[in-house]
Amino acid sequence: MKSPQVFFVSFIIMKILCWAWLEYLRSRQKKKKKETTVPAVFQGKVPEKEFERSQNYNLDKLTFGTYEAFANLLIELGFYMTGIFPYLWDETKTVVKLIHLNPESDVRTFNILDNKRDNFYCRLHNRKHPTCHSF
Repeated sequence: MKSPQVFFVSFIIMKILCWAWLEYLRSRQKKKKKETTVPAVFQGKVPEKEFERSQNYNLDKLTFGTYEAFANLLIELGFYMTGIFPYLWDETKTVVKLIHLNPESDVRTFNILDNKRDNFYCRLHNRKHPTCHSF
């Protein structure tokens, strides 16, 4: 594997591991929220009906958070795997030209980062891109 591919795969693995860790923590919270008895500390201070409603609400929030996090993970991985970011980068330059601005001075781009991004994209996907340089 070439260096950019190793970095890319490592990034994807770390992204998935972070998501998995957060899901593990969320599952621990879900177990706690499924308890319906009022803790001894709150006995007499919080009505049981209100405590149960609060637990159900928090459990629903955690469940929704699980679905939301999974959907966000899929969307992000889709963006990374398809290489759409370089495409969007180039399209913004086109849009800037359409509204009669100079993309090199009116919108600050860092040529060093731009070139590294293009080289990374070209090596990663092993295909031609309008800005690819010969290796």
